[in-house]
Amino acid sequence: GSAAMPFLQIGVDARAGALGEAYTAVADGAGALYWNPANLNKINKYSFIGMFNKWIVDVKHEYVGVSTKLEGIGVIAIGANLLQYGDDLEYRTKDDVNPNIAGPKFSASDMAIQLGYGRNLNEKIDIGVNLNILRQTIGTDLSDKTRSGSYFGVALDGGVIFKEIIPGMDGAAVIKNLGYFSSGDKLNLTVRLGIKETLLSEKELMLSSDLNIPFFSQPSAHLGAEYILAKM
Repeated sequence: GSAAMPFLQIGVDARAGALGEAYTAVADGAGALYWNPANLNKINKYSFIGMFNKWIVDVKHEYVGVSTKLEGIGVIAIGANLLQYGDDLEYRTKDDVNPNIAGPKFSASDMAIQLGYGRNLNEKIDIGVNLNILRQTIGTDLSDKTRSGSYFGVALDGGVIFKEIIPGMDGAAVIKNLGYFSSGDKLNLTVRLGIKETLLSEKELMLSSDLNIPFFSQPSAHLGAEYILAKM
């Protein structure tokens, strides 16, 4: 799409990937900080998540988060989401003779620091909110500062979980990336709706589905299934 900070649409957590990102009603642990802060309330004491992906052409995606439950208050969490595009990017220019002149090389990165809070309203409803502090850097290592930039922003995420809509089924909704970015580009405001259903006598089968509705890119539907072979 044409929105700022598109890396905010890249999911985290290996379990979320295995479930096809049908995770809005499922997320637990510190990874809920990214997917739906209302799910932070599932944490009993402490939780930690760490992730590292190295993609092609030296692109690296890293995420780390930690959360803790405070009795009588709720769950607080902090996380960091970083995407590095490498330091071997290159400007290309042209003139009347040569249409593809190699320019100086530079680096670029996107980062979001997340502060989250989740709690229960009652036995059936959990709520949560995140504050995202955003930073984007492009070519700040160049001597020609007209080709570089550093931009900042803030964004809010808010979520809710409805437990046991019908026996065995939870519903969830979250709104993400509601905020401001200093480049003047709009963030990709996104609404996600999710359902999780547990089946069989011991609830060992879980089915999940999500509808992802971003304002500046195409909507998508996600389906996932999980079967527990044995409880440890």
